[in-house]
Amino acid sequence: MNIPFGDILDALGGGLSAVVIFFLGYAVVMLWKALSAERAGRMDDLRDTSAQMRDLLVTNHRVLDALTSEIKEGNGNG
Repeated sequence: MNIPFGDILDALGGGLSAVVIFFLGYAVVMLWKALSAERAGRMDDLRDTSAQMRDLLVTNHRVLDALTSEIKEGNGNG
């Protein structure tokens, strides 16, 4: 990646203020990329957790349906 740093600094007016502005912009871009990657990772975690919770809920309903059927048929211990 060939970035024309000299041209960018000249466009910003040159001097120390141009260097500071440039590197602050660079820092913002790097932080934004890191945040985006972190957010994508958290979304993947959320999807995995949601799938696990859904599977647990389905299993829970099946067990409750089976137990309710046993109770209604009189096969339960209660």
